[in-house]
Formats: sequence, structure tokens, C-alpha cells
Amino acid sequence: GARLVIQDGGLQINACADLPGIGCPVVDLNPIFQQTYDQGARIHTNSWGDQEDNPVQNDYTAACQDVDEFMWNHKDFLVFFAAGNSGPGTATVGSPSTAKSAVSVGATLRGTSANSMASFSSCGPTDDGRIKPEVTVPGSSIISAANDGNITSNNCNTRSMSGTSMATPFTAGTAALLLEANPNLSPDEVELILTRSATPMPGYAYHEVGAGYINVLK
Repeated sequence: GARLVIQDGGLQINACADLPGIGCPVVDLNPIFQQTYDQGARIHTNSWGDQEDNPVQNDYTAACQDVDEFMWNHKDFLVFFAAGNSGPGTATVGSPSTAKSAVSVGATLRGTSANSMASFSSCGPTDDGRIKPEVTVPGSSIISAANDGNITSNNCNTRSMSGTSMATPFTAGTAALLLEANPNLSPDEVELILTRSATPMPGYAYHEVGAGYINVLK
């Protein structure tokens, strides 16, 4: 029953986010967030990073500042970002997932292996010592919708993909369920519930993968 606002950033291979709609370097993100906010969205999920080809990750960028600025000015708006796929080494989380106020999401394996990190998932901490990602979610071999490449058909198909880009919308959906149960929750309270109910990842330190994988049933 959720209502969605879809923003199409296009596709153009570049050194940033591969999204020409937000530029390279990335332009001011405030208007992009504002567009969805004005249409009623209070959760914004992002499966992209703006320093994909940069050998230096885990830093605080202008895009991070945009995220933090908008969330500061809109106390009821919660932003999620994929941590990135530059793991498994530490200090590999990409911008803007390194923003202070956004929730950064790492990826685990799926099913009964959900307590194991996916080898590609970026890990923290940030260059100033903050915990990123805060939580992890299955993001390996996730099956979702796709087109069948045939304009004469019903255009229905599925595909399997892996990445923190697959884990992040899962987390945003969980946040939507929390807000459905209690619409008065603030973004800080939603993040607190997600992290406090998470299960620690075996073999990983808190500063590398945050609180662990979220458990909707909790």
C-alpha cells in the first residue's frame, strides 16, 4: 500500500554515479530530495555512489554535506544509501553513504547464510572514525523484476543481481513498515530501532559493519 516517487537519473558511464541527471561531479542534491519531499515522500533510498572510480573512499564530500543539510532542514525525512561494492577491505564505504545523517547499508549473503557478509560489500569506518555502514541486509543473488526485451509482450521477466544496491531498498522498505506501525517515529528513532534490533555479524568488528543485519521480526 505504499506510494512511490520514482526519479530517473538516466545512465551515462562516468567517474561519478553514472547518473547524468545528477551530474559529474554531482550537483546539489537538495532539489532532488525536495522534489520527492514535496510529493509526500519521507523515505529516500539511493543505490548509487558519486566516487565510483576514485581510489580513495570513506571520505566526507560535498554530496554528503547536501544529504546532511537536507535532513537537518527536514527533520521527518530519512535517507538511505548503499555502502558500495568496494569490499571486503576496511575504510571502503563510498560517498554519499558516508554522510553523517544518512543510514548506510551493507550487504550480506542471503537465506540461511544471511549472517555472513557478502565479499563485495564495502566496510567502514569512515576516515573520521564514524560507523558506516550502520546495518546490513541480504544483497547477494537477489531476484527482482526486469523487462523481457519484447515490446509486443506483457514485458514481464525477472533477473538476479548482487550488490549493496540490492540491500538498500530492502532496508528502506523495513523503515516504511516501521512508519506504518507508528507514523510519529522520527528518522533517528527509525535508525535506532533498526540498529538495536540487528544481529551482529560474526567475525566482523562493529566499526566495520555496524550493528549487523536487521531482523524485521524483532
